[in-house]
Amino acid sequence: MHKKQIKKAIKELERDINTSFLYQLPQIELRLQSITSMTMAKRMYWSRLKCLKLNVKIAKIYTKYNHPKKVGIW
Repeated sequence: MHKKQIKKAIKELERDINTSFLYQLPQIELRLQSITSMTMAKRMYWSRLKCLKLNVKIAKIYTKYNHPKKVGIW
């Protein structure tokens, strides 16, 4: 993926996180993980930081609903 495509994918993920239901989060997490690894490969440090912030946002949603899944930053 090119850098513009990665940035677009991050924006789509952010929108999906804000509008998703709890059962959709594991799938979104997998997409976020793959995009995060791509940002590191392309040396897109600000985008990497944005991905980590989205990961924290997902963790907050899990804790809000007392979900038993342990969430960590990879």
